[in-house]
Amino acid sequence: MKNVAIVGLVILVVVVVWDFSSTTSKKRTYDNVQLGMAAEQVYKVVSDGGSSCGALPWQLPDPRVCSFEDPWRIYIVKFSSDGRVNHKSFSFRRSRGLLRHIF
Repeated sequence: MKNVAIVGLVILVVVVVWDFSSTTSKKRTYDNVQLGMAAEQVYKVVSDGGSSCGALPWQLPDPRVCSFEDPWRIYIVKFSSDGRVNHKSFSFRRSRGLLRHIF
């Protein structure tokens, strides 16, 4: 009986962590941004995804860059001189521990 309770607890923890990560991740928003997309469309996609374009703390503001983040990744979208996406990338954050992500 004790083993069943432990297995049940492990499954519960996995489900809660999975649900938390899927609702706080902006990866789907990033995936919806396509190369060649107009800047106005990018701003709408990012806004609809619950975020906004802006400079990250170590970046200088640049109208040709849209940056946004979630607890696990940093997303950067760059625009060409004609206002279309010509580069997009993401990088993983350095882990700060699960509790720091939650609080």
